[in-house]
Amino acid sequence: MKYTAQEIKSLKPEKLHCDGNGLYIRLNNQKMGNWCIRYRWQGRTREMGLGPYPQITLKQARMLRDEAMIMLSKGNDPIDARRKKIYEDKNKASIRFSHVVEKVIANKRIKWTCPKNEKQWRSSLTRHIYPYLDQKPLGLITRKDVIDALDPIWNDKTDTARKMIGRMARVFGYAKARGLYQGENPALWKHNLDEVFSIKAEVKHHEALDYKLIPDFYLKLHNIDTIGSFALRFIILTAGRTCEVRFATRHEINQKKSIWTVPEARMKARRKHNVPLSRQAFTLLSTLSTHNMPFIFPGRNPERPMSNGTMYRLIRKRFPHETFTVHGFRSSFRDWAEENGDYGHNVIEFSLAHKTGTKAEAAYLRTELIDKRRVLMQDWADFVTSKIH
Repeated sequence: MKYTAQEIKSLKPEKLHCDGNGLYIRLNNQKMGNWCIRYRWQGRTREMGLGPYPQITLKQARMLRDEAMIMLSKGNDPIDARRKKIYEDKNKASIRFSHVVEKVIANKRIKWTCPKNEKQWRSSLTRHIYPYLDQKPLGLITRKDVIDALDPIWNDKTDTARKMIGRMARVFGYAKARGLYQGENPALWKHNLDEVFSIKAEVKHHEALDYKLIPDFYLKLHNIDTIGSFALRFIILTAGRTCEVRFATRHEINQKKSIWTVPEARMKARRKHNVPLSRQAFTLLSTLSTHNMPFIFPGRNPERPMSNGTMYRLIRKRFPHETFTVHGFRSSFRDWAEENGDYGHNVIEFSLAHKTGTKAEAAYLRTELIDKRRVLMQDWADFVTSKIH
């Protein structure tokens, strides 16, 4: 029979009373007791507690009973499901934000073309985010915790803070997909963090030097005899990316054809890239005394490549009032190519190793455009070095 809430209070103590559909209650002399359900599972009668009375009301007990019966109708044992949930909750309580970061890094590692990416991810999150988010289980992290982590760096290091937002959003996105985090992603920007933080001005990434100023800049670089200067000049002449140049080896240089082949492992698009070398670029490589070293542009340790910050520090030290970046020279190259000569869109894009068209078209164009790209790179080198006599 079904009871009312008032009838429950007047039930005889020390007896098991059935409310119907498997729900039972047993009271003691103090009118307190416990709820339970009884059901059949694989030919056996099983009993599962639902909690104490009156803390668990009749209405709540019926809801818990109904949830268990729905689970049973789907072929799942409620007791086993509860044990599994307790086990999972216990495991989740031990998972920290940093644990999930390592999972995300492992996933992204195969896509990254430069070792510095992993180091930057881990070191920046360790410095700015872990002190705030790694002090409690992942599942308990809130939007406020994310805001607290960003507050100290937002005004003075806005660019860094925005990178942290992107990285945190990826980590929580992964955690949600894996069932490790419930609720909304607390690190999303739109309709979330943008209500707390304001962007005074868009941060301009990879600021470029006006190509008209590059011949004068290159002349100054030409008079600086450091490995950083040689590498930066090679980047300008080839329109290459920092990682492509830093890890370049002599084995990648075809002396007869004057072509530098960057392996796919170091390319952003994961396709090997043939760079036709201008006379100036080839001569620059010939003048370097690093022929017997593993890397063309070695670091202080000859067995390792030049560090990522070498060229950056060169610019900041020798040209302290300039704001352009190393990567920005690729933009300078493109601006010059688009405004000076009829080289064609595909020629310019392939010179920058950008994806164009389908894979079949790309393979065809890589072969067909090498001569046109050689003309482009030589014209660019002639312009860049025009102030050197």
